[in-house]
Amino acid sequence: MGLDFNSVKYLGVSFERTLTLGRQGFYCPPAKFKRALKDFGMTATPDEINRCFRHAPMTALYADEFFHFLGAKEAAAVGGGNGYPSRFRS
Repeated sequence: MGLDFNSVKYLGVSFERTLTLGRQGFYCPPAKFKRALKDFGMTATPDEINRCFRHAPMTALYADEFFHFLGAKEAAAVGGGNGYPSRFRS
C-alpha cells in the first residue's frame, strides 16, 4: 500500500478507522511534507508536523502518526507476523 498527498487529498475517504496490511513506513522528508501541506492549502501546527516524524533513534519511521494527522481515531495493522491485528494507538 502506498499513499501520497494527491491520493489522500482526492480520495475523499475518512481515515477515522484505519486498517493496513502490515505496518506502513513513512518515507517523506520533513521539508517535502511541509511543502505539500502548503501546496494543498492544509494547515498544521509545528507539533503536529513533528509528531509525524518522531521515532526512536536507529529505528524505522512508520506512518502511524501520519494516519492520525489525517484524522484516524483508530489505526491498526494486520500481518505483523503473529496473525493478529496490531494497534498503533487509539
